[in-house]
Amino acid sequence: MESIHKIAPAKEINVERISQVETYYSDYGAIKAKLTAPELDVYQSNEPYKELPKGLSLTFYKEDFTEDGKLTALYGINYEGRNTIIVRRNVVVVNVKGEQLNTEELIWDMNKHILFTDKFVIINTGDEQIKGFGMEAREDFTNYKIKKVTGVVKVKDEALK
Repeated sequence: MESIHKIAPAKEINVERISQVETYYSDYGAIKAKLTAPELDVYQSNEPYKELPKGLSLTFYKEDFTEDGKLTALYGINYEGRNTIIVRRNVVVVNVKGEQLNTEELIWDMNKHILFTDKFVIINTGDEQIKGFGMEAREDFTNYKIKKVTGVVKVKDEALK
């Protein structure tokens, strides 16, 4: 075992590396998302996880398999036991309305079907740019709530009455 540990440290022994990944996530048989990544590392431990060290692209789908939005990031980690994916570094989410979210970290809770972060976010809607610290959204990013808003937001007159 000593010679093996000299060649490969113990923490790397239970790792599988997969290249050119394309996998699908489903919920009760319906495809919800497609993940593509140049590299996927699978770690077998007390809490197994998958790491995407070279970035990823997630495409979300509606029930009829039409595209519902897209997420890209330079790093990702998937904790299967928690049913959670955390993405970091240059995270971009675009929904079907063309609205775009930019942040440095985003968590996708597949059990609750939400995306959230406590990091700085910028949302471009086409008409306005909204900035804030913290955000929660439906997983398709069509309905979102920004915490601690710091940008200028347009409000309809009816909303003030």
